[in-house]
Amino acid sequence: MPAITQLTPSYFLPTSIVLPNAPASIIARAARRNDAHFSDSFFSQCGIDCPSNIKRAVTKRRSEYFIGRYLAQMALSAAGATNTSISTNEDRCPIWPQSMCGSITHTDDFALCVVASTEAQSVLGVDAVDWMTDTQAERVTRKIVSAEETALINSSTLGYSKALSLCFSAKESIYKALFPYVRQFFGFSAARLLAIDTDIEALYFEITQTLPNNPLAGRELCVRYILEPNRGITWLAAPI
Repeated sequence: MPAITQLTPSYFLPTSIVLPNAPASIIARAARRNDAHFSDSFFSQCGIDCPSNIKRAVTKRRSEYFIGRYLAQMALSAAGATNTSISTNEDRCPIWPQSMCGSITHTDDFALCVVASTEAQSVLGVDAVDWMTDTQAERVTRKIVSAEETALINSSTLGYSKALSLCFSAKESIYKALFPYVRQFFGFSAARLLAIDTDIEALYFEITQTLPNNPLAGRELCVRYILEPNRGITWLAAPI
C-alpha cells in the first residue's frame, strides 16, 4: 500500500467524518484547510499531477484541487487500492483507478472524499454545502427548486434555509454520481424532490429528464444527509 506524505498541520487538519447508515464499503476522508499556508510544492511532494489549467488558477482553486486529490489518496489507500493516483479527464473530472469509484467535494475551508469498490457501489456522489442564510435562500430558490418542491421544503421541520441548502447539495450529489455515466450536463430541474425524511436524515428524488446511459433510470433516489454546525453533507450511493 503506497505511503501517504504528511502535510503541515498549519495547512491540513484531518477531520473525523462518519456517514451514518452508509454501506461499509464506502471509505471517507475529510479535512479542514487553510489556503494561507498552501504551497505549490505540495503537488510534487505528494506525487499529485497539477494540470495546466490548475497551475494558472488562483491560490484558492489550486488548494481546492490539491486537497481533493490528497484526500483521494488517503481514502484509496485506506480502501486497500494499490494505485492511489488520480488523473483528470477532458471534462475535468477525476479518473479513478480501475475497480474503484469516488467523489470529491469542498467548501471554503473543508474538503471530503469518498471512495468505494465498484463491486459494491457503482454510483457514488458526495457534496458539502455551507448553510445558506435566509437572504441567500430567498435569492436562489427559483434557480434550485420548483413551486412543488418549495412547498415540500416549506413544510420541513428543518427550517427553510437549511432544507433548501440540503436540497441544493443533494442535487449536486446526484449530478456527481450520474455524470460519469451520462456524460451530459443536466440542471437542477432534472432531479425532483419527492420527500424529506428527518427521522432517517434522507431526501428522496426522481429523475425527470431522459439521460443517456442513466444507470438509475426509473428508480427513486435516496440521498442521505448529515447536519453539522456550519454545513450540510449529502451523499448518494447505489449499486447498478
